[in-house]
Amino acid sequence: MEDNPYSSFWQAIRQEIAEQRIPANVTGTVTSAAPLKIKMGNIELDQNDVKVNALLRGDDALRLGDTVLMTPRGDQQLFYVLCKVVGA
Repeated sequence: MEDNPYSSFWQAIRQEIAEQRIPANVTGTVTSAAPLKIKMGNIELDQNDVKVNALLRGDDALRLGDTVLMTPRGDQQLFYVLCKVVGA
Protein backbone atom coordinates (compact mmCIF):
# COMPACT_ATOMS: atom_id res chain seq x y z
CA MET A 1 0.00 0.00 0.00
CA GLU A 2 1.42 3.40 -1.01
CA ASP A 3 1.61 6.39 1.34
CA ASN A 4 -1.20 8.85 0.98
CA PRO A 5 0.43 12.01 -0.54
CA TYR A 6 -2.07 14.24 1.27
CA SER A 7 -1.15 12.71 4.61
CA SER A 8 2.54 13.50 4.02
CA PHE A 9 1.66 17.02 2.92
CA TRP A 10 -0.40 17.75 6.06
CA GLN A 11 2.24 16.21 8.29
CA ALA A 12 4.83 18.59 6.78
CA ILE A 13 2.48 21.56 7.28
CA ARG A 14 1.84 20.62 10.94
CA GLN A 15 5.57 20.31 11.60
CA GLU A 16 6.25 23.73 10.03
CA ILE A 17 3.53 25.34 12.16
CA ALA A 18 4.87 23.70 15.34
CA GLU A 19 8.39 24.97 14.65
CA GLN A 20 7.18 28.55 14.18
CA ARG A 21 4.77 28.62 17.11
CA ILE A 22 5.04 31.85 19.05
CA PRO A 23 4.55 31.59 22.81
CA ALA A 24 1.40 33.33 24.00
CA ASN A 25 3.04 34.84 27.10
CA VAL A 26 6.56 35.14 28.47
CA THR A 27 8.05 36.52 31.67
CA GLY A 28 10.89 38.96 32.08
CA THR A 29 12.76 40.75 34.85
CA VAL A 30 13.20 44.51 35.04
CA THR A 31 16.95 45.20 35.01
CA SER A 32 16.59 48.99 34.83
CA ALA A 33 13.59 51.19 35.60
CA ALA A 34 14.86 54.37 33.92
CA PRO A 35 15.54 53.87 31.11
CA LEU A 36 13.36 50.75 31.08
CA LYS A 37 15.17 47.48 30.35
CA ILE A 38 13.70 44.00 30.74
CA LYS A 39 15.67 40.77 30.55
CA MET A 40 13.88 37.88 28.88
CA GLY A 41 16.07 34.79 28.89
CA ASN A 42 19.37 35.87 27.30
CA ILE A 43 17.83 38.90 25.59
CA GLU A 44 17.61 42.37 27.10
CA LEU A 45 14.73 44.46 25.79
CA ASP A 46 14.75 48.26 26.02
CA GLN A 47 12.03 50.89 25.74
CA ASN A 48 12.08 50.55 21.94
CA ASP A 49 11.19 46.85 22.22
CA VAL A 50 8.25 47.10 24.64
CA LYS A 51 4.94 48.84 25.19
CA VAL A 52 3.90 49.06 28.85
CA ASN A 53 0.39 48.86 30.27
CA ALA A 54 -0.63 52.38 31.35
CA LEU A 55 -1.58 51.03 34.80
CA LEU A 56 2.13 50.31 35.42
CA ARG A 57 2.94 54.00 35.61
CA GLY A 58 2.98 56.38 38.58
CA ASP A 59 2.64 54.69 41.98
CA ASP A 60 2.62 51.24 40.38
CA ALA A 61 5.66 51.94 38.19
CA LEU A 62 7.99 49.12 37.30
CA ARG A 63 10.98 48.81 39.61
CA LEU A 64 14.33 47.05 39.44
CA GLY A 65 13.83 43.33 40.01
CA ASP A 66 10.10 43.25 39.18
CA THR A 67 8.91 40.22 37.23
CA VAL A 68 6.54 41.08 34.38
CA LEU A 69 4.23 39.10 32.12
CA MET A 70 4.55 40.00 28.43
CA THR A 71 2.97 38.92 25.19
CA PRO A 72 4.82 39.24 21.89
CA ARG A 73 3.52 40.85 18.74
CA GLY A 74 3.33 38.31 15.90
CA ASP A 75 6.81 39.08 14.57
CA GLN A 76 8.34 39.05 18.09
CA GLN A 77 9.93 42.45 17.46
CA LEU A 78 7.72 44.15 20.05
CA PHE A 79 6.48 42.93 23.43
CA TYR A 80 3.48 44.23 25.37
CA VAL A 81 4.07 44.35 29.13
CA LEU A 82 0.73 43.27 30.57
CA CYS A 83 1.29 43.23 34.32
CA LYS A 84 3.64 42.59 37.24
CA VAL A 85 3.82 39.04 38.56
CA VAL A 86 4.16 38.55 42.32
CA GLY A 87 4.32 35.57 44.62
CA ALA A 88 1.32 34.37 46.56
